[in-house]
Amino acid sequence: MARKAMSLVAVAATIVMATASLSGCSGSMAGRDDGVLKVRIAEDPGTLDPHTGKSGTSLVIAGYLYDTLVGRSPEGKVVPRLATDWEVSPTSATFTIREDITCSDGTPLKPSDIAANFERLKDPKTQSPYAVNFLGSTAYTVTSDDAAGTFSIETPEPFGALLYNLSGFPRIVCAAGLDDTTTLERASHGTGPYVLEKVSPGDRYTLKAREGYAWGPEGSTAAEGRAPDTVELVVVPNDTTAANLLLSGGLDLASVDGTERARLEERDEIASQDVAQGITTLLINQAEGHPGADAAIREALVHAVDRGAMTQAGLGQYGAVADSLLLPDAPCYAPSTGESLPDFDVDAARTVLEGKGLSLKIYSIGVAGSEYVSETWRALGVDTELNVGDQTGPGMDVIFGGGDWDAVLLPFSGVVQLSTMAPILTGESPPAGSNFASVDNPTFLRLATEASASVGDGACESASEAQRQVFQNSDIAPMSFITSGIFYRHGVEYRLAGSREEAASLTLTDGQ
Repeated sequence: MARKAMSLVAVAATIVMATASLSGCSGSMAGRDDGVLKVRIAEDPGTLDPHTGKSGTSLVIAGYLYDTLVGRSPEGKVVPRLATDWEVSPTSATFTIREDITCSDGTPLKPSDIAANFERLKDPKTQSPYAVNFLGSTAYTVTSDDAAGTFSIETPEPFGALLYNLSGFPRIVCAAGLDDTTTLERASHGTGPYVLEKVSPGDRYTLKAREGYAWGPEGSTAAEGRAPDTVELVVVPNDTTAANLLLSGGLDLASVDGTERARLEERDEIASQDVAQGITTLLINQAEGHPGADAAIREALVHAVDRGAMTQAGLGQYGAVADSLLLPDAPCYAPSTGESLPDFDVDAARTVLEGKGLSLKIYSIGVAGSEYVSETWRALGVDTELNVGDQTGPGMDVIFGGGDWDAVLLPFSGVVQLSTMAPILTGESPPAGSNFASVDNPTFLRLATEASASVGDGACESASEAQRQVFQNSDIAPMSFITSGIFYRHGVEYRLAGSREEAASLTLTDGQ
C-alpha cells in the first residue's frame, strides 16, 4: 500500500483542530466520479455551535463550515486566512481583514462581525468551554473599524500565545448566526469552504461546497483543483465498521485506530498517514473532602501506575509513554520534564494506600487503558468505580461542571502551548472557572504566566519548569502520547490540519 509513515517526533502537532497545513497526500488511482466525498466522524457532535460545542467532533465539523482569523503554513508560520496581515504585541493584536470575504448567505463579512464573535465568547451566558484556554481569559477587549477593515483585541495581561492560538479558535460566525444563535445548533452561518445542507443526527451531516471560496490557509483553497461537490460526514463509532466501509467504498477518508489500523495498512487500495493525535493525562480531584486533597495520596496513586504498561494495554504499538504535557514537536517540548514525575513504585504506593479504606470514583473520557489504572489501584486495596464514556457523555458534565469525581483520565488533542493547559490547572473551580481538579500550585501559576508572556528560550525555560512543578506535586500526570492513522482511498488528496484533514484542501483527483 502507499503509506506515508511519520514518527511521533516528526509530526508537527497543533492546538485542538488548529488550521496548520502540514503535508499533502494524494492517491494514484481513479478519483470519485460523483463528486461526493465520504468522511468518517467517530461520534455525533451534538450541537454544531462552533463556540459552545464540547466534543472534538463538533470542532471537526466547524472546520468545514467556519474560518479562523489566521492559518498556519506547512513550515509552521502563521499565514493569512480571514486576515491578510497583522501587528502583534505581548498584549494586543490588530488584524486587517480581507475585503472579498462573504458568508454562506452571500453577505459580506465585516470586522464588526468578528468583534461580535469575541463579545459572545466572553459573555458568561455563552459558556464556551474553550474561550479561556485559547484566549487566556475573557477579560479582553475588542474593537473594530469597518471603514478601515480592521479588528483588534487587547488582553489584560501579556499572552504570548495569542496569535498562534487564533489559528485554531474561534471559528467566526456570520451576522445571521449571531442574530439567532439557536440556529447554530443545526445550521451553518459561516465563511468556510462548505455549507451545511442536511442534518441526520446519529447518521450523517451533508455539506455542499461553496463556489468562489478563496481564502483558505496557504496551499489549502477549495478553488484550486477539483474540490468535492458534496462532503458527507458519516457517523461511524466502531473502528471495525469504519475499516470495512473504507474497503468497500462506503467511506473515502477516515481516522481508524486499534487492531483495524494494522489490517488497513496491509491493503494496496488504501493509503495512510500517521499523525500525532494528543496526550492522555491523569488528574486527581484535590477539592476538600476528596482523597486527592492529601498530597501523599495523590503521589501514591501516581506511583502505583506503570505508565508504560498502561500505554501498551491501551494503545499497543500506536502509543508512547508521555514525558511532557506538550507534544514532541511543540516548540518548548523537553523530555527532561518527565523526570520530575513520581517513579513507578508499587511498594511506595502500597505503604500509603493499603489500609486507608479509600474509595475512588474514576471517570475515563475516551482513554484506552483506563481499566488497567482502575485494577492497579484496586489491587492495592482501593475501592474503585470506573465510569467510561466519551466527549459527548455525561462524564464531561460531571468533570467540567463541578460534579462528584475523584480521578479522571482525560485526553487533550494537539497541545503545543502550555497556555492551553494552564487554565485547567489554575484559577477557580467550576462553575466559576475551569480548574476542575482544584489544583493550587502558586509556583506553577507564576512560571506558566512567565512562559505565556515571553517568547523564545525564556518562554521554554519557564514552560519546562512549570511542568516540573505540577509533576512533582502530582497535580497532573501525562500518561501516553497517542498517534492516529488517517486512511484514504486512492483518488483523494488533502492537507493536514493538526490531526485532521484541512477541509479547504480536500480534492478529488483523476489519478495518474
